[in-house]
Amino acid sequence: MFYLADTGINLRPPHDSTNGLASVHPGGIVVFTGISCGPVRVTVDARDAPPSTADTEAWDEVLEVSVHAPVGRMVVSGVFSDAPELPVLTTAGPGDYRVRLHARGRDTAIDLGVLEPVEDYLVIAWPAQLAPETSLKNTDSYGAGRRRARRRGPAPATGAEDRQAALRARLRARLQAEDDKFHQHQRDNG
Repeated sequence: MFYLADTGINLRPPHDSTNGLASVHPGGIVVFTGISCGPVRVTVDARDAPPSTADTEAWDEVLEVSVHAPVGRMVVSGVFSDAPELPVLTTAGPGDYRVRLHARGRDTAIDLGVLEPVEDYLVIAWPAQLAPETSLKNTDSYGAGRRRARRRGPAPATGAEDRQAALRARLRARLQAEDDKFHQHQRDNG
């Protein structure tokens, strides 16, 4: 996963994955990647007004959500890594924004670690009143699995699935501990 987070916002679980792509929180958005760790390509398009059309042809998933940015400095950030050098998404400062998320390649290496990017994301943001979530396209298997899992709840696990689930839980706990240490370090060094 990666974050779109306003200054000072810590996006803690739970992360609802009903739509299969993102979880909206006060001050930010969690975007779910198909890979478990490694780099992804993210392009940011911060605008003053909405795009005139929605490009759904080149993408597997396209979702529009609304978010409130209390500070008005929402940027892309990683779980473990420093924030990439991408523009601030919230061009009008503090307030409400509409964010259109595009994803492709999430089925390439599901739950695997990668050294080179296999997933692409486009994030378009503009000032707008809060509005209901809108799915414009959802065709990847990873997103379908997240949507299905959320509707059904957990399925009974086999022995191999139990081991994989335990490994994922340990990895998630380790990732959360590292994230907590990073944010504590940022607070301490303010």
